[in-house]
Amino acid sequence: MCCTDYLKELAAPAYKDSQYHLAFMFLKGQHVKQSTLIEMSWLALAAKSGRKNWISQFDKFHSFATTEEQLKFDEIIRNYKSKLGFKVQQIICRKIKIHNQ
Repeated sequence: MCCTDYLKELAAPAYKDSQYHLAFMFLKGQHVKQSTLIEMSWLALAAKSGRKNWISQFDKFHSFATTEEQLKFDEIIRNYKSKLGFKVQQIICRKIKIHNQ
């Protein structure tokens, strides 16, 4: 099993770091066939973590795309979210503060 297989396995159940890394592997074509469509889908899911820099990257990439590309991105992103989103997998993320004793 190669690294992308492991990342995909981790990314599917909403592990945001894996989704983020997969996005850039597809963007750059590292160990996978380069695909901006797939990259944007994984990045959109990762951005749902609320991390400002990931949201900013997604918004920037999306804004540079043509209207036609944006429509394709949005369609595939909806598909990914319907299969892998937090609500579908019944995952709730919360920040908690851990106090050292």
